[in-house]
Amino acid sequence: MHGAQPTIVTSDVALIQQICSRHFSHFHSRMVEPFGADPDSSDAVHMFAARGARWKRLRTTASAAVSNANLKKLFPSIVESVDWFIQELSSQLDRPIPLHSSFQRLTSDVIARCAFGVADRRRNANYLSLFQSAFGDKPDKALSNPLNLQWILPELAPLWKWLASRRSPKKEEHNPLGKYDDLISNLSKERTPGEAKSDFLQFFKNVEDSQWNGWITINDKRTNMSEIQLVRKMTEGETRAQSRFISIAGFDTTANSLTYLCHLLALHADCLDRVLAEVDALPEELDYDSLQNMPYLHAAICETLRLYPHASPLQSRLCIEDCQIDDHHFPRGVAIMFDTWSAHRNPDYWGDDAEQFRPERFLGEEAKRSARFWMAFGVGPRQCIGMRFAILEEKDVQPALTLRDTGTIWPERIDGVFSRRA
Repeated sequence: MHGAQPTIVTSDVALIQQICSRHFSHFHSRMVEPFGADPDSSDAVHMFAARGARWKRLRTTASAAVSNANLKKLFPSIVESVDWFIQELSSQLDRPIPLHSSFQRLTSDVIARCAFGVADRRRNANYLSLFQSAFGDKPDKALSNPLNLQWILPELAPLWKWLASRRSPKKEEHNPLGKYDDLISNLSKERTPGEAKSDFLQFFKNVEDSQWNGWITINDKRTNMSEIQLVRKMTEGETRAQSRFISIAGFDTTANSLTYLCHLLALHADCLDRVLAEVDALPEELDYDSLQNMPYLHAAICETLRLYPHASPLQSRLCIEDCQIDDHHFPRGVAIMFDTWSAHRNPDYWGDDAEQFRPERFLGEEAKRSARFWMAFGVGPRQCIGMRFAILEEKDVQPALTLRDTGTIWPERIDGVFSRRA
C-alpha cells in the first residue's frame, strides 16, 4: 500500500517494459501527486502529471524545445555557464570543494539560461536560493520537510501542512516554490509569441492560447495514442506548469549525477585516464558535435546513472483499466512503482560485477544488452523528455573539469553502503 493506494513495487525489467510500452494504453498515467493539481480538471498541469490525450499534446509540444536542433542553439548558453562555473572552482583549489552544492549553482544557472533565457548570474542566484529552499543543499534538510511525508501517507495531508506551519511561522517556507511560481508568472507575462528566442519558455509561449478550452477531455480511461488528433496549443496555466516542471526536474538530478560521476572517476584512475584521452582529442573550442563523439565519457555517465538512478522514486504508473500481462492481473486503480535501484544492481541482469563501476558495459556489443535493462530516465513513451539535455550538460562539464585537473577524494569522505532487496 502507498497510504491507502493499492501499490505494486517491482524490479522485473521485462514486466516494466511491458507496462510502459506494449500495454501503454492501460498505463499512460503516473500516480497522481497527493498535493498536485487534478490532472484532468485543472487548467495548470504539466506533462509529468498529465495523462491520456492531454499528456500526448503537452509532450509533443515540449519535444521541439529539447530536440537536437534546438539543443544546438542552446549549447553556447550551456558552455558560457560551465566556463563561469570552472572559473569559480579554480579560485577554490586550495581547499576541499563541496561538489554537490557547487553543481547546484551550475545547474540553476543553466536552467535560468536555457529555460528562461536569463543570462544575468546575479539574477540567477535567485533561482538557486529558491531551489535550495525547496530541495535543500543537503539530503537531511530535504527529508526533514513534513510536506515530503505526503508521499508516505497522502490521506494525512492536513496534518503534514499543520506540521510544516509549526516548523516555521513564515508563510513562504510552507510553500518554498511559491516565490518561484511568481517568478515564472512574471517572466511569462514579459514574453510574446514569435520572439526569436530558443529557451523553453519561448516554445511554450509560441503555442499559448488563453481562449482555448480544448484541453478539457476525459483522460481517466484506456487511450490509444495513435488515434489522438494533436492540437499544438497550451493554456496559460499549462505554460507556467510546464516551465516550472521542466526547470525543477533538471536542478538536483543533474547536480547529483555530476557529483557521483566525479566521485567515481576519482576512485577509478583507469577510467579517468580514458576520459582524459577523449578530452585530449577534442578541438580547442568545444562544439555540440564534438561532444557527441566521446563514447567513453557517455558510457561513464550511463554507468554512473546505473549505480545511482536517483529519480527512481518518481517512476510509476497507474492502471487505468483492468489489464492482464502474462500471469499478472492489474485491476483498475492499482499503482505500480518501479524499483530501479534493485534492477540496476541485479546480478541476473548485469553479471557478478553488478556492484562495480565499469563503463565498458555501455560500449560496443555489450552496450546493446545493457540498454535492455537500463532505466535511469524511465522506459517507453513517457521516458524523461530531458534526457538528452541532461546528458549534454554533463558531457560539457566533465571535459571542462578534466582539462584543468584530475579528481581527488578527500579523507573526510563517507562511503555509502547499498544492498539489493530480496
